[in-house]
Amino acid sequence: MSKKPNKSNSVHVSGSAQGPTPPAPSSIAQVLLYMRRAGAVSIMLGGAGMITGPEYFWVAVALVNLGLILFTLDVFLEGWAKSWIRWVFVGLIVMILCAFNWFWVLSEAPLLVTAMAINAEYPQGMTIAGITWQDKFTRLDVAIENPSTHAYEDLNLVIKPNFHIAKITQATSYSGVTFEDQYGMDVRMVGVHGDQRAANPLELIATDAGYRVRCERLPAKSVLKIVMAIVDVRYDPHPNKPGELFSKDDLLRIKMDDGSTYYYGYPGVDHYTPRISVGQVKASGNYIAGQRNRAIDRKIVLGRR
Repeated sequence: MSKKPNKSNSVHVSGSAQGPTPPAPSSIAQVLLYMRRAGAVSIMLGGAGMITGPEYFWVAVALVNLGLILFTLDVFLEGWAKSWIRWVFVGLIVMILCAFNWFWVLSEAPLLVTAMAINAEYPQGMTIAGITWQDKFTRLDVAIENPSTHAYEDLNLVIKPNFHIAKITQATSYSGVTFEDQYGMDVRMVGVHGDQRAANPLELIATDAGYRVRCERLPAKSVLKIVMAIVDVRYDPHPNKPGELFSKDDLLRIKMDDGSTYYYGYPGVDHYTPRISVGQVKASGNYIAGQRNRAIDRKIVLGRR
């Protein structure tokens, strides 16, 4: 008896067997994956650390913030075995991001400027902070204070009372402190009469242009104390005598575009009016605190003393 072949329920499929095609990754996912492999977070955080100088402060801040945000996305998209691990890491990074911006970027670093004018007679010839005092001087004390717990650097301020400054110095002893009239004026005069040539030894006796105060470093919790002799100038020019190149009574007045005035006269010659009262002081400029450029612009109204 011949056997019939068994019928099979198997199905023969030509070609290779294939499963369902996975969806192609999105463009955003591809970008994030590429940046992760390229170490973009490390590049940004490392680049921010390499950028120094206050002029690049905001560039460094942007790189740090962007790096931490990308780090957060990287942690969030990672395939963690336990989801709580993801949220713990995300929370820690967000805390670091907030702390960086709150305690560093948005931190305050004020520079306090106070002033006091003393319109009173001191003994003639008395020395105050190195200034030989005259009875026509009004004393003006300006205090520049750093109240923070960090040192400030490269202070560059213009101190400008509403009257003329005859003398200025510091009552403290910080190194790296200099004073210069705001426009850095320098006058040299030579008189010529025939073969006669003579230098006129005029010197700056007063200016209301203000003085530029520079301080390399102001330590934390410290005060830079400045003393100024304030005057008003009696301007009464008169012609020189015939054949006279210069007179000791000469007074040179130079007007600037902003209306401020420089007076140059002979050393030791009195060109000042009786003592005056100072009404206000302006302080403006910039300084570096927390690796960041900061500005100050203050007007101080003084009471009478």
